[in-house]
Amino acid sequence: MPTRLVVLASLCVLSRALSASPLLWHNESISVLQGDHYEVTPARQTTVTLETASGWAWGDMFAFVDFINFNDSSRETAVYGEITPRWSTSWLSGKQISAGIIDDVMLITGYEAGRGDVETGLLGAGLNLKVSRFTFLHVDLIQRLPNGGRDGETVQITTAWAYPFSIGSIDALIDGYTDWVVNSDGSFHRNLHFNPQIKVDLGKIVGMKKGSLWTGLEYDYWHNKFGIKNSSSFDTDQSAFSALIKYHF
Repeated sequence: MPTRLVVLASLCVLSRALSASPLLWHNESISVLQGDHYEVTPARQTTVTLETASGWAWGDMFAFVDFINFNDSSRETAVYGEITPRWSTSWLSGKQISAGIIDDVMLITGYEAGRGDVETGLLGAGLNLKVSRFTFLHVDLIQRLPNGGRDGETVQITTAWAYPFSIGSIDALIDGYTDWVVNSDGSFHRNLHFNPQIKVDLGKIVGMKKGSLWTGLEYDYWHNKFGIKNSSSFDTDQSAFSALIKYHF
């Protein structure tokens, strides 16, 4: 299925859902990250990330855009973004679909786009899980549909989570995601991307609104980055740390 057809169909359904369903919650933020030891792209990078997340009667939506500056003599920049609406089958069916730790079953659409011809549509299904102490935890099974089949078609398992905790009087948070592409197709190889952040609530410490300003570290592990097979001549296994600061509007 062509990527643009997936996107067009998703946007049509999304526009109707947004107009017919009340907004339950939303959160917007901006992050600045400074890191080193990246692979494939230049080793040192500064990234500004804009994010929005929202909950609706029909489900939830997450979107972000990365503005990346490669800190080397080339002075190159890149832009990459994703948008992922997830549709509640309980809302679609009019009947609560849950059992045990499964809070809801979600239908997933999505779109990824970056520099050049990087463009992928996403279709899949997922589970929202109710697990003690987690703000959220979900597991998604996604079919990746690169534009024109340039990278073939692959299957991805995505987990995303947020786990708040305290260190004495200091509020902290571990959140992030794992994308595991479980098969290879054409030149696009199976890969694993593990991207957690650990942060402390700096805003609370300095007298700002609780939860408004966070600082900490991001770890970015990627085996076969961008689906490029790691080899002795071209290292695509990445293990990079970034310092970060994040402000929630």
